[in-house]
Amino acid sequence: MRVDDGHHGAGSSGHQAACSVTVEKFEDAMPLYRQSQQYARFGVSLSPSTLGDWSAFALDVLAPVAERIEERVLGSFYLRADDTGMRVLDRDHPAGVKRGHIWAFVGAGLVAFLYAPDWKAKHPAALLQGFTGYLQGDGYAGYGAMLRGGEDGEMIVPEERRLGCGMHIRAKFEKAAKGGDTRAAVALSYFKAIYRIEAACKEEALSTEARLTRRQERSLPVVDELYQWIHELHLRLVPGTPLCIATQYAINQEATWRRCFTDGHFEIDNGEVERQLRRVALGRKNYLFAGSDKGAERLAIGYTIFGSCRMHGVNPLAWATDVIGKLQAGWPRGRLDELLPDAWAKSPRAAPVAGDADAT
Repeated sequence: MRVDDGHHGAGSSGHQAACSVTVEKFEDAMPLYRQSQQYARFGVSLSPSTLGDWSAFALDVLAPVAERIEERVLGSFYLRADDTGMRVLDRDHPAGVKRGHIWAFVGAGLVAFLYAPDWKAKHPAALLQGFTGYLQGDGYAGYGAMLRGGEDGEMIVPEERRLGCGMHIRAKFEKAAKGGDTRAAVALSYFKAIYRIEAACKEEALSTEARLTRRQERSLPVVDELYQWIHELHLRLVPGTPLCIATQYAINQEATWRRCFTDGHFEIDNGEVERQLRRVALGRKNYLFAGSDKGAERLAIGYTIFGSCRMHGVNPLAWATDVIGKLQAGWPRGRLDELLPDAWAKSPRAAPVAGDADAT
């Protein structure tokens, strides 16, 4: 099922239907052709292209909100990032389809998704030109190639402002363990102890200062023991084996991961971004590909607004219906922040979804 690109406008009187179609597509990962079949069972004939027009209308109206979310996220002090592939139809590609990428950025309690037509570092670099904070991610080599202002510019995120991800490090050892190397269980036991401390910090609702103190007293000694074991074992491993790959990755990421424990504001992994990208993966499994770069850009808008709603437990249908109505009625651009999910969640119109808010 392709993602439709064009639209003819749903009109203000039909924006509630457009909201429903759009929410089902992004929150329930229901492709337009399945929604068309669902309507047919109720005796309503609506083609996938018509539903695509409605969805495109809703996303185009909501685009300014998505842009403001992007500004808030990319302007934050602490930013978490990762990406996932997206198949996109392309007439100029030899295979007729190319691999684009959807980037997810979490910051300031919101999430922004942005589409890039390939995996080159210039795309996230263009987004991060004004960024001066700390960036958390995996071992993507492109972070080191992102320069401010072009080829002769300074590095946007120098080594001292990069944060690693404990989940990515642990995953390498999990893979080695599943492959039958029992020695990987030692590393996994250390990770279990570290994450148990993190869980207790959240259960006790510790302040950032108290969490830093707890990490210094309890977590860092475990991290030290883990890396002592990794360094000693790595010298004895056969290159290219799963466990050697795991220890090498851990060594490469040691400095950036240790940095996560130096500030109580930082998480020790990129888990929130991973959770946000699962929605993209689920939708991708159902609709298979985007019909064009423009269609993929609209997908990014949808994941931005509804992902941010999810982070604050906001009912996406109630939010979209209310916000589209206000935007069509001429809501001033200078007051867009009032429509963002974090602010809207505190308004009288908010209809929360119980138990659906993600921790940030």
